[in-house]
Amino acid sequence: MAVHRDPGTIGLAAVRREAWRLAVPLIAANLSVPLLGMVDTAVVGHLPRAADLTAAALAAFLVSVVWFLFGFLRMGTTALAAQAVGAGDPVMLQATAVRALVTSLAIGGALLFITWPLQILGHLLFQPDAEVAAGFDSFLAIRLLGAPAALGQFALTGWLLGRQDGRGPLVVALCANVLNGLLDVWFVFGMGLGLHAVAAATSISEYAGLAVAACLAARHGLPGRAAVAAALRDRPALARLFRVNRDLFLRSCFLEASFIVFAVAAARLGETFVAANAILLTFFTASAWLLDGLAQACETMVGRATGARSATGMHLAIRASFEHGAVVALLLTLLFALAGDWLIDLMTHHPAVRELARAHLPFIVALPLVSVWAFVLDGIFFGTGRADVLRNAMALILALFVLTALVLVPLLGSTGLWLAFLLFLAGRGLVLALSFRWIGGSRTLAGSLLAG
Repeated sequence: MAVHRDPGTIGLAAVRREAWRLAVPLIAANLSVPLLGMVDTAVVGHLPRAADLTAAALAAFLVSVVWFLFGFLRMGTTALAAQAVGAGDPVMLQATAVRALVTSLAIGGALLFITWPLQILGHLLFQPDAEVAAGFDSFLAIRLLGAPAALGQFALTGWLLGRQDGRGPLVVALCANVLNGLLDVWFVFGMGLGLHAVAAATSISEYAGLAVAACLAARHGLPGRAAVAAALRDRPALARLFRVNRDLFLRSCFLEASFIVFAVAAARLGETFVAANAILLTFFTASAWLLDGLAQACETMVGRATGARSATGMHLAIRASFEHGAVVALLLTLLFALAGDWLIDLMTHHPAVRELARAHLPFIVALPLVSVWAFVLDGIFFGTGRADVLRNAMALILALFVLTALVLVPLLGSTGLWLAFLLFLAGRGLVLALSFRWIGGSRTLAGSLLAG
């Protein structure tokens, strides 16, 4: 195993450079997903039937929700791998990869058997007409064939990141997404195939991404049969993995529920607001992808400090992460303030939608500076393995968001909804910050290694 120095033995300037070294490729990898995902929409949008675009959009949304709920497979693996690196334990590091990959493939295989229930759920949620429903069912079924590969990628890219390898996840994301775009164009424009081919292209690219991730992981050495068997027989370690993943899964459910509440409330405020809100949410999504790259870098540095039981190293990693988060958030705020009107005009030509989106632009301008602290604190608790804190905090904030929306939306309409959402993002950061102080801060977290 490569030797990585404990951040506590080096200065703050070096830790800052380390944070950027990890964060920049992770931000690029995150941004490649929505940017190259636009190719899918563009290709489907050129199919003969307009219903195909609706069917693909609905199915892709449902798949993205499922993938999001199982994102804990990446986060939990990164934390445990980073802790193994910090502890200088190559056996634990290799065992983490085995357990994470087997767990991911098992869950992905199980998802293959819930296609029909998900199709029924989609019909209940979206109420598609007969033409859209047929395309939705087939697109969803084909996309779910890629479940083992998608979740396997979570495990392996999380493990690579835990090894302090920020470029590996970028390589995997670019290879999979570029292949997806090329196959989309070839299948539809070159071979004259339809909607099914677009879904197939995405599933094929997910297996290609898994293969790339496996090759990158294999460069660090493949475990022998005895090591694999030992990793899978270690019941205490498997129990720890299950506990962390369970809490992260519940946290993901609570977080996804908050977005569903937001979407349902927005849908009741009129068609024009729904259209304007879709534009506003693109700003939030872009911010989230950027800030999540910083959170992932924070997670791997904090995880390494946790494994090394270094309170100083954790303190430096946290300080560098907050500094970089503030810089990125400030730049995003300036971008939205200076170019927000132009970006809104670029995304729609409907005067009423433009006017309503502009009316809510101040919320978007404030959004990065309000939400960045929650992203960094997420990374801290991911890295230390304290998924229970994230679970409890998210449950509390979800309840507060629902109560706030119930009060503000009837009083202020769409302005009340966005005010509630901004308070929700600020509340996440505040509750996590209070939790950090209540637990005891860097010294306590570094001294109580959960994964060891």
